Formats: sequence, C-alpha cells, structure tokens
Amino acid sequence: MGAQGMDKRLMAGVAAALTMSCGRGSLDHPQQPGVLTIPPFADSCPSVGTPGTLTRVRAIGDNTPRLQGLFGPCRLLMSPGAEATSLTIPLWLSDGTPEGTGSVGADLNWGIDFRMVGRTGLFSTLWRTDGTAAGSFALADGLHLDNPANSLANTALLQDVLLFIASTDRYDDPAAAHGYELWRTDGTKNGTSMAAELIAGPEPMSNGPFGLVTFGDAVLFSDHSGDLWRSDGTAAGTRRIAPLRKSSSAILGDALLFIGAEHDAAGAATTVGLWRTDGSEAGTTLLQDLGAPNAEHASFYVATDNFALAPLGDRMIVLASPGQANVSPESGTTFPPGPPIDAVWISDGSVTGTRLVAELPEYERANTIFLPVVANGFVFFASSSGRADLGANLWRTDGTPAGTIAVAPYSGYVGGAAPDGRVFFAATTPETGTELWVSDGTPENTHLVKDIHPGPASAFYNAGISTVAAFAGGDRRRVVFPADDGAHGTEPWVSDGTDAGTVLLGDIRPGRSPSAITNPVAMNGAVYFMAVTAPGDWGLWRYVPAP
Repeated sequence: MGAQGMDKRLMAGVAAALTMSCGRGSLDHPQQPGVLTIPPFADSCPSVGTPGTLTRVRAIGDNTPRLQGLFGPCRLLMSPGAEATSLTIPLWLSDGTPEGTGSVGADLNWGIDFRMVGRTGLFSTLWRTDGTAAGSFALADGLHLDNPANSLANTALLQDVLLFIASTDRYDDPAAAHGYELWRTDGTKNGTSMAAELIAGPEPMSNGPFGLVTFGDAVLFSDHSGDLWRSDGTAAGTRRIAPLRKSSSAILGDALLFIGAEHDAAGAATTVGLWRTDGSEAGTTLLQDLGAPNAEHASFYVATDNFALAPLGDRMIVLASPGQANVSPESGTTFPPGPPIDAVWISDGSVTGTRLVAELPEYERANTIFLPVVANGFVFFASSSGRADLGANLWRTDGTPAGTIAVAPYSGYVGGAAPDGRVFFAATTPETGTELWVSDGTPENTHLVKDIHPGPASAFYNAGISTVAAFAGGDRRRVVFPADDGAHGTEPWVSDGTDAGTVLLGDIRPGRSPSAITNPVAMNGAVYFMAVTAPGDWGLWRYVPAP
C-alpha cells in the first residue's frame, strides 16, 4: 500500500477513536470490581479492540493509579492507587478487556518497580505475587535492600533466581549483624536467603556489593572495597576474581567487557581502563588504559568519569566523558584531570582490536550521560560536544571516524529505537521549540516530524519523555506519546514518522488541562496507559492501531 493510502487509513482510524473517546458513558464500569475471574497468567492473549480506536477500558478510581508493566505476555499489572497514609496498595491485573480487569484481592507494598521471575512478580520492597491473593506476600520480615529508593536496579536474574543486595541488621541486635551482603530468592520464603557473606561480621553497613550483571551461568559484581567477584548464587560458588572496581559493562561474544578501575590498599582508584573477562582470574585482562594520554589521543579519564558500552555487531562501542566539575567554596570550580573531550572507542575484545575512533569537538564542559541506542547499524548517543548552536546533540557512530557525526539537536528520546531502525526523539530549535524528530542515522533522513505546537512553543515540556512512550502495532512502527498542541493540553498522540501520520488520538480531558498520561505499556499490539478525564476520574485506556 502506498504512503497516501496508509495516511488515509490512519486518519480514518483516528476519527473513529475521537468518536469513541467522547462517548465515555457506555464504556465505564464500576470503580470497585470484584475479585479477578480470569486466570492470573496466560501465554495467549485475547483479541481486544477495533483497529484504529482509542477506548477507555474501565474507570479505575479517584486516587492516582499506577500501571506498573507486563505480568507475563498477556496481563497488565496495575493498581487503582491508595490513600497517602497507606504503605500498601491494592493489586489489580488486566487482560485488556473490561471483564478481564479486576482486583487480585490483595494489598501489597510495591516500591517503585518489579521484575518477573518465571511466573512470579518480585517487587523492589521484596514482596511477591503470582497474581492470586494467597500468593501475594512479603518474602522476609525485616529484609531491606541497600537502595534507599527501593529500586531493583542493583539486581541480576540468574535463570529463575534473583540475586540482590540486602541486610537484616537491626540496631538493637548488633551481634547478629551481617551488613549488606549478596542474597538470593526464587520467589518463595523458603528460597530467600543469604547467598554469600563476602565479609564476615557487621560490615559493610552501607555501600555493599554493586554493579550486578548476569554473565553466562554466574553473576559478576564489585564489592564495597572495589574487588571484582563472581557468584553462581551459592556460597561455594562465590569467589573474588580481581582487584578491580567494575562500572559500565556489556557482553561481547563469550566475554564481558567493562570499565575497570585498579585501586590501592585503601580502595582508592589509581587508574581506569577497558577490561575483558571470561569470569576467571586468568581470563581477566586489560585491553586499553584510559587513564593516560598518548601520541594517538589527548583525552584521558578517571574512575568517576562517565562511560557507556554498546555492542554493535561483533564490536563494542565504548563512550567516555570527563566527569562533572568539582565545586567547593574554598577552591571554586575545578575539573578532574584530562581535557574536556568526549571520545568514542571501539573494541573486538582483543588488545590489538581496541582503538580510538574519534575525539568529539569541544565547545562546552559537561557531564555527559550518553544513553546509547543501537539502530540501523549505528550506535546513537547524546553528547554536549558538537555544534554550540544546538546545545545537546544526538550523535551516531558506526565505529569509524568518518561515520561518527552529530545528526541533530537532542532533548530526549521518545520511545527510542523502532524495530525498523529509526530512532524517535525530541529536539529543540528556536523556530519550533521542543518537538518530535526522527532519524535513521543518515543526514538526509533526520528531520522534524511535525511541529505539533506551531511556532517556537514546545509540544514537550521536559526531557524525560522516553519514560512515557511506547510502540504500537504488530510491527511496532508507530510511537504513542503525550504532547501538547496548544489547543487541547497534553493528550495522547501517535506518529508513524511522517507529518500526516502524526495525529492527536483523542481529547481525553477536554480543554487545556492535561490528561496526565502515565507509563504507556505495549501488549498484544495495543498500547495501554492511565489517564484522567476530570479530577478524580481516572481510567485505563487502550489504543489499537490501524493495520
């Protein structure tokens, strides 16, 4: 089908969506459903919705609800919210239909995220659920993570076991203290225990093991003193590998490449470099010293600088950036050692195959957070190096000097990489404000998609928009995101990367007030999100794209 035909079908679907979203009365259901009647887990999804429609699946409640994510391939895990004074919130599941959306019959302490271990959801508060009331409970009393934000970021999944860092210490019982150590759980109370005590006794009381990453049949991590360890989840299978503090890492073939810092007896980093390991002491070797300049490159770094690794085919792209300026009342503003230059390296996992690709042109000293995305044979990344008139830039590299270029201004990803190799992102210019852009990595196919909020005003008001976007359809080539066109407030939009194919899905909350779209989640070709039609009137919404 030609592009014009596709645009007409898309616009027709949007027209149907607008009609349906205005007729909410017939779509609403009681806010307090009975206990869920569908199975809590399913491997096949029901057929839901008419293509090209935006539908409110059901009303949810008057508190701010949460759409946490996928509970297996065909269920959404969510909650209608809770009173501000409550530590627990009700747990709901949905298969995307009104009759398949309801309460599990249990209240949980959720934290901020969860992970699936088999058919069990594990929350960052160390509660678990299998989608039933009886199977929803805390795994251990008094067990707490080392992350004060209650995040599962410092965890690793090893087959059907989750390894994490936790402590059971109490101030009134110091004799039983272990400090923060490596723990494991299979999602059951009996299967939750300390995997290994790296340091006997109450230390460390903070800053326990960190940087957990799954590598083959083991997990690699660094301890609080900076040494590299390996564990298979058992005490006997946990051992020290090397005196290296591991930070950014990624798997390349049969090796883990990582930024490693050697340290002195006190744990202070002495130098930093690119390392590789096969999980053994003998197989852990230095590929490239990044801590000293030489005849080939002026840039050099310290362990606290910013790094990112991204596999590109059979090579690893390594991104390095000087750290943030140090500011103190006594010394004013100072910078760590090294020139203020972001740099790109490439490695095939060998010493001879590791080399500098490019040092990016300098115009501003910045603490670069690269956020690499792999698409269309390139690694896309953000950097403040490049054209001064663009501010932050979206760069791409293919691992060659000529193939490392700034392609556009950059303000944040909008969903990131689509399966067809395009990257959706937000970019800011004086003429258009912050709007939706798209790129396949080539200059000729990098452009503004649509000036949604015409003129210098912006459709997006913050750079963290990658968390509120999802790709729709069986081909996942269209991105659903919230934007403000200046007339309707912030509402859901969909784009296929063309001006004509970028359209408002519906004015969920009439007028200029935003519908407060939260955490879109793609399931079975549709995109689901929470939104509010009026104060206290939240609902679960579904968009099914046209073919």
